[in-house]
Amino acid sequence: RYWGYERQVDSALRQRLAQQEVVAVDLRARLDQLFESGAPAGQVDWQKLACALATRAGFSIITGGPGTGKTTTVVRLLALLQAPAVDMGRPLRIRLAAPTGKAAARLTESIGQQVQQLAVSETVREHIPTEVSTVHRLLGSRPGSRHFRHHSGNPLPLDVLVVDEASM
Repeated sequence: RYWGYERQVDSALRQRLAQQEVVAVDLRARLDQLFESGAPAGQVDWQKLACALATRAGFSIITGGPGTGKTTTVVRLLALLQAPAVDMGRPLRIRLAAPTGKAAARLTESIGQQVQQLAVSETVREHIPTEVSTVHRLLGSRPGSRHFRHHSGNPLPLDVLVVDEASM
């Protein structure tokens, strides 16, 4: 059974990786605005690069050790994705999730602080979620059952889903 689950996840990830997303025409300018300080001359700004690459695919993984700026990168990525959508009058439906309540609470606090510091308009800031739920709550866990309200036949009505601490 678990081998079958792995194959399903593999297939879904491959489909998402094959999707080429439409990249905003002004991507460079938006990146420069969000990453004002940038890296020292001759060095790569890995967070900026991660955001640029994440805008091109239907699935991305941002990884790094503690204190490397993963949350900062994700918040800036959300701003990068949301700004053109807000400008067109069609804000993206974004949700944030974590595997445990403790991780969700920690991320809610961290993201809330980060969003307020973004170099974007207040309208864009308002469309970046700061509330993080558990994966089980987001999927609609049904008590006394292994089943969820949302699944492959009834997907979440979202444009962007961020799962923090996915390794858990």
